[in-house]
Amino acid sequence: MSPGKVCFVQCNKGMTLRGKDSIVCQYNSKWSSQPKCVKAFCPSVVLQDDLLELKENCSTKTVDEVCEVSCKNDGKLIEGKKMKCLEDFRWSESPRCACATPYVSKSFEEAKKCDFIPKKERCSLRCKIGYNIIGPDYIECQNNGKWGVFPKCQKESCPDPVMKISTLELIGKCSEKKVGQTCLVHCVQGGRLLDINFIKCFGGGKWGFPFGCSCPSINISNGLIMKGDCSLISPGKICFVECSKSMPLIGPDRIVCQNNGKWGVFPKCQKESCPEPVMKSSTLELIGKCSEKKVGQTCLVHCVQGGRLLDINFIKCFGGGKWGFPFGCSCPSINISNGLITKGDCSVISPGNICFFECSKSMPLIGPDRIVCQNNGKWGVFPTCQKESCAEPVMKISTLELIGKCSEKKVGQTCLVHCVQGGRLLDINFIKCFGGGKWGFPLGCSCPSINISNGLIMKGDCSVISPGKICFVECSKNLPLIGPGYILCQNNGKWGVFPTCQKNRVQNL
Repeated sequence: MSPGKVCFVQCNKGMTLRGKDSIVCQYNSKWSSQPKCVKAFCPSVVLQDDLLELKENCSTKTVDEVCEVSCKNDGKLIEGKKMKCLEDFRWSESPRCACATPYVSKSFEEAKKCDFIPKKERCSLRCKIGYNIIGPDYIECQNNGKWGVFPKCQKESCPDPVMKISTLELIGKCSEKKVGQTCLVHCVQGGRLLDINFIKCFGGGKWGFPFGCSCPSINISNGLIMKGDCSLISPGKICFVECSKSMPLIGPDRIVCQNNGKWGVFPKCQKESCPEPVMKSSTLELIGKCSEKKVGQTCLVHCVQGGRLLDINFIKCFGGGKWGFPFGCSCPSINISNGLITKGDCSVISPGNICFFECSKSMPLIGPDRIVCQNNGKWGVFPTCQKESCAEPVMKISTLELIGKCSEKKVGQTCLVHCVQGGRLLDINFIKCFGGGKWGFPLGCSCPSINISNGLIMKGDCSVISPGKICFVECSKNLPLIGPGYILCQNNGKWGVFPTCQKNRVQNL
């Protein structure tokens, strides 16, 4: 640079020039006084939106540096979140604030399109299906960064239902029902619901109904039977029927389930009947009347002679007017005595069969050893057992005596006896008639109880002394005994001679 020439200068970014923006090359070959570069800052930030606020101190920011800002009331920044210090030491344009994403109740559809709504602008809202909106269908972002008044969603309701299907009936009350709510129903005619058991309130105040009811279960008799499953037949459908046991069908072979949930007219089966029965077995007898019986019907019977029925207790009317009879009756139970006993079980013997007998206790049998159950349900002639008897008894023991009469006694029978002399029976108190006309006697009697005095006393127990036995005695007080020291029980049941005791005599002085 030659003297007299001028050189222009400038500062780097972020610096300001103090002094002239040029220097001159002087004739002394030196530069004129040089200016200085001093660090410069952007001015204090003036926020253009009163919803904005600084997140930091921005008073010392220089060129290309940024200042972070945010929105009040949880609002959202629409255009970035920073302001920049420009080369001319001005701040870039500040961002704008939108209202925060609104929180809406579950009855609204999700408010996804309500992000970044600036002040004075609106966000549209819509209720879910089944709800009506109360108020405007929008919310407005206010100057304070908050949303204005929210509308409400009110559930739609259905009017009191009018049943479209005559087979259905409500269970209880069904008023003021909201969308989605239900009311229970049932079938009027006793059929079964074909799907759900309720009506449901839908949007627009409309009720949803089930398909309806089947006709009720068929309860048929008198020989009419269903050809297939007719438990769930819907109106307009058919149930086919037929007669059992080859009975003729009177009417069509089908029944129609009508729209009112009832079955149409049922056909009938013509039952055959049996005439008044004539009993083929004389052992059987009817219990009560038995007239005008149809096929399959029965009449009770019992045994006339007291026997037991060999199978069933009734007669039955079959096709062709024929009666079916039981096999008949056994002969009655045998009630026998006098020594006659059955050989085997004769409780259920049918006519034509035999019951065998024998006599007990070796008695002779008079007649055949069997009886036949006759066709009339009665037994034939019974044999008998001849019982042996004993003659009038002759007492072999003189000490025994009969009590009362004892004649015409059969084997096994007895007669009472007692002791003549007042003694005690040594075993049994009777005589018994045995086979062969022989009597069995007891052992006999003891001598009677001893009643002694005058100083004589017994040596031991002499209460039951049998004939031939001895009772020993002695004298008390050391008196001398006159005679033997015992008394003999004699065969006649009496005591022999008693000894005596000699009493001491007092001598006179």
